[in-house]
Amino acid sequence: MSKSDFSVKQQVGQGMLWNGGVKAVVQVFTWASTLIVARILNPEDYGLMAIQGVFSGLVILLVDFGVTNGLINAKTVSDALLDGFFYLMTAVGVVFFVGFYLLAPVIASYYEGDKLVDILRVSGLLFVIGGIRAVPYALAMRELAYKFQALVEGFSAFVGTATVLVLALNGFGVWSLVFATVANQSVSTLFYIYRFKRVPGWTFPLDEIRGVLRTGGKIVASRFAALVTQRADVFLLGIYAGPAITGFYSMAFTLGGMPLQKVGIIFNQVAFPAFSRLQSDRDGARDLFLKLHKYLLLICVPVLCGGVFVVDELIELVLGDKWMPAALPLKVILGLNILRLSERFVSTAMMGIGKIDAQLYYRIFAMVVMPAAFFVGVQFGVNGLLVSWVIVLPLIYIVVLALIIKYMAINFRDFITSISSVFISSSVMLAGLYIVKRASLDFDAGTIIAINVVVGVFVFIVTLSTFFNPDFRSLINIKSILKR
Repeated sequence: MSKSDFSVKQQVGQGMLWNGGVKAVVQVFTWASTLIVARILNPEDYGLMAIQGVFSGLVILLVDFGVTNGLINAKTVSDALLDGFFYLMTAVGVVFFVGFYLLAPVIASYYEGDKLVDILRVSGLLFVIGGIRAVPYALAMRELAYKFQALVEGFSAFVGTATVLVLALNGFGVWSLVFATVANQSVSTLFYIYRFKRVPGWTFPLDEIRGVLRTGGKIVASRFAALVTQRADVFLLGIYAGPAITGFYSMAFTLGGMPLQKVGIIFNQVAFPAFSRLQSDRDGARDLFLKLHKYLLLICVPVLCGGVFVVDELIELVLGDKWMPAALPLKVILGLNILRLSERFVSTAMMGIGKIDAQLYYRIFAMVVMPAAFFVGVQFGVNGLLVSWVIVLPLIYIVVLALIIKYMAINFRDFITSISSVFISSSVMLAGLYIVKRASLDFDAGTIIAINVVVGVFVFIVTLSTFFNPDFRSLINIKSILKR
């Protein structure tokens, strides 16, 4: 192992500790706030935000144009290049804000929601904020400033959570969600600008800019395809079923996606800069990939599997009966998210090691296949949409897995062995939870959830520590992931 390889891996370990620790603290407050707000707001409010997210997410992607990841991924960058992109990205953000403001009524007309016009227009502020944030954030990630990132993102999430809670309690409805998002992004942007520590010069090195844009163009094309793939279901459901049904579906994805958003994002944020620094060290990148992927699944798969057994009780207890139509989608989504969790990490790793072209072709393939399946499925309502996910997602996953195995020269048997502890321990846990379920315990929802959590955690830990003790020891001491 080279000195630089060791240094990167140590910083990855520290980054995961900082990100994980900060998110764990913030998450306690965030979860409590989310559950309170969900009881106050209506499914239609969440449906409107989900529809807004489809369009604002697309524009945010176009504003960035892959520049952020292009700068992170570049081997070297000059101050002049950073300065030029700072002004360029800010100007692009302003232009897209104006365009989005003018087009908002046209977009809203497809969903028959007058309130959506103003929601779209206010959300357009995110384009300007994102343009300003892009370069300072990219510089922080190039320097692997994981501690700074963790603290900033944690504090910003706290501000956003406090904002949504205060506004929802004071009757702002869907606007509590809108303003919370703007507040979160604004605060984090201010901190990244502060870390930049200088006023950017008015310089535009065109040759260097063109080089980053060439890389960024491929990245944004790949992410555009990914966004279309990921948001096509909401886009179509909003048109065919309306905001209320879309709200139930969106809430199911929000709850079921917690491991992706709260744990998976930590791994992905840490992994991309690390793999970018290891592009010339395939052995080091392969070793890091297998370890991070295994421990990502060890943390999340038991939660996803165990959650299926308590969905009804969870919704009854924390959200209320008005959200019960979200129960079936949530059960299906929890299972699907095992593959989605792995797919996102694999895709991030592939982009990090510089295989941007391959990732782009994969994303285009997914963009063609999945929306087509969603279009067929949505004709049969939410259940049809879920069936299309179940049929198509495994096909998409096989493709991306084959690509990462090829480009990292991973032996398939080594890959299966690396995750065997995850699925064997989780299978034993599921057997234990099934026995509990069959016992038909006549308790209230809270007690049933508590029993399932205790049984699930106990069985999983006993199985893992007994048959896969090295993985268990590494899991409770994350630094050891990177020692070997």
